[in-house]
Formats: sequence, structure tokens, C-alpha cells
Amino acid sequence: MKITGIDEKKCSACGVCVQECAAGIYSVNGSKHVTHDDPYNWCTGCGHCVAVCPKDAIIYTAHEKTLEYPDKDISIKDVEKLLHTKRSIRRYKNKDVPEKEIEKLLEIMRFAPSGHNAQPCEYVVVKDREKIRMLGQATIASFKSFKKLIKIRKLLKPFIPKAFYEILSDRGTALGVDELIRQYESGKDIIFFDAPVLILAHVPNLGGLSYVDPTIALTYGMLAAHALGLGSCWMGFAMMAVAKHKKILQLLNIPKGRFIAGVITFGYPVHTYYRVPVRNKIKAEWYV
Repeated sequence: MKITGIDEKKCSACGVCVQECAAGIYSVNGSKHVTHDDPYNWCTGCGHCVAVCPKDAIIYTAHEKTLEYPDKDISIKDVEKLLHTKRSIRRYKNKDVPEKEIEKLLEIMRFAPSGHNAQPCEYVVVKDREKIRMLGQATIASFKSFKKLIKIRKLLKPFIPKAFYEILSDRGTALGVDELIRQYESGKDIIFFDAPVLILAHVPNLGGLSYVDPTIALTYGMLAAHALGLGSCWMGFAMMAVAKHKKILQLLNIPKGRFIAGVITFGYPVHTYYRVPVRNKIKAEWYV
């Protein structure tokens, strides 16, 4: 979206756009109308001015018209129910997810907020069983590499965080990794749980900040999936294993300079969930 000006015939000079714009490209010219000026290209195209203008006076260019919802009230009870009942699903039915349902998820993810409105996320939808198998194998290979770290942990101790060293030293860690490898090699899909669909998000490499935008966008997708009767789960092990895996990036035609910052499974859950599990009491410091 590119903001190009203001329709003076519509503008009531209420000044709401002036207050809303983080880039400061609007100003009130007397009491008659608001002016738009962006000589330094500070506008990110976030569209807040378009969304907040009561007279629809902001002029913009885009590939589509903005959405408008006459009924803007959303019940906190409905939101609470959606968030409370969303589960991480690790048992999927052997049932295909129609492309139209996946397209709905992607369309909702398109509207997720991003830093500076950069909208860096691009997606790969994987339904091909062979490609899913290769992603699983790459993840198992990373487990085998992790076993090597366990063996040399004492040499690494001065260079790694204490908490990570304790994980490497925990006997249960090695046993758990061995069991995961054993189960996978016996034919059990303990990586993607036979999910019929994977959606991967890839972004430019901007360091630690790279993960923020795809995390938000994929969370939008998981919540939308729940509303559609689909289950989902964030695949942390797989994400770490394939993030910058050259063969996987080539397999999925991901452009150079970008890496995989999120891997989510989607499918129809095998089980019905009747209750919301208990969580720990919230811990929060208040400064008022």
C-alpha cells in the first residue's frame, strides 16, 4: 500500500490521521484540511491512517481495496474460548486438507503485523510425502549431530551457557535422543506425526529479530486453523534442523539470503478435547 495524498473534498480536518501516523507525515493546515507530505519516504504503508479515517479521505494505491467490517465488536469470551481451546496436535487423521482451506489460512496470515510493516514472510506449503520425509530425515540427522555434542560437552563447557551444559549432561537427554532416533528409524513419524500438511515460513536473515514476524504470522495461522476445525503444532526441532540446511533450502526453492524461521504441521485431529488443562499461576511484576 502506498499513501499518495488526501481527498480534500472528503477530509473534515479532524486530525485523527495526524495523531495516528507514527511517521509524522500528516499535519493540520489551519482548520480547513489536513496535508500529506513525505519527502523522506518515512511512510511504511502500514495503512493505519486509512483504517482510522472516519471519512475515508486517505488516497492510496494498492492491488486491492481495504477491508471494512461494519460490526467491529468482538466478544472477549469468544477470543478467550479460541485461545483456551487451541491445542498442540500430534495425532492427525489420514485425511487430506483441501487447498481452499490452506488458502484461507495463508490469507489470514497475510494480515499479521510485522516490524516496520516490512511483511518479510514468504511461505512454502508441503503436502508431498517424499518432501516431508526428507525434512524428517534432516531433523533426525541433526539429532545424531546433537549426540556428538553430548560426548564432547566437557570440552565445550567454557564456551556454552550453563543451562545448555546441564541439558547436555543430563543422562535423560541422551536416552531421549536415542529413543527418538530409534522410533523414527522403526517407521514411526515422531517428527511430523503423519501430518498431511506442513507450512514453512522463510524470511531474510536479520539476526534474532528475524523470528519475530514469522512467529506472529504462523500463530495467526494456527489460531485460524483451530477455528476451521484443523489442528496444528509448532515443530521446533524441525525448524532448528532445516533453518539453514542447504539441501533443504534448494529442495524447497528458497532464495539465497533467506532461511526457514518456522515449521508448522496442519491436519484434522484424531481426538476431541473436552477440557482445558490447568496452567501454572501467572507470574508478573507490576510497577504502578
